[in-house]
Amino acid sequence: METDRNKLSERFFNLRKKLNLTQQEISELFGVGLRTWQSWEHAETTPFSKYLKLLTQYEKTPPKLLRFSDMCRIVRIRLGKKKYQMAAIFDVAPNTWGYWEKGKMKPSNEFIEKIKQMYQEVTEQENLPKVS
Repeated sequence: METDRNKLSERFFNLRKKLNLTQQEISELFGVGLRTWQSWEHAETTPFSKYLKLLTQYEKTPPKLLRFSDMCRIVRIRLGKKKYQMAAIFDVAPNTWGYWEKGKMKPSNEFIEKIKQMYQEVTEQENLPKVS
């Protein structure tokens, strides 16, 4: 059991390094607290199955094929903004930005293009995976 947990913690660590994110940033990407992420990386606890599925999804999905909701999250995290601040930038309601990040709602094409452009700028600055 301990070996399985260690292998799992290594997968979480490797994914974070692959995406070039801090523990705080990737914990936000997964929608968990920093301490929860750290406990996974240090093999202290085992995550619920939904997080294991998300881990597998991120491992299998080539970075250039990140979901739009992931791009929203990464842009916000790299800019150091809260959801309500991103909503203000786009002049939308705070819950609208949250829906975009969760993939529950898709913005207009104008906003999609702006977010993709912001993502490209962030990836160039931070050496993150490129999106096509």
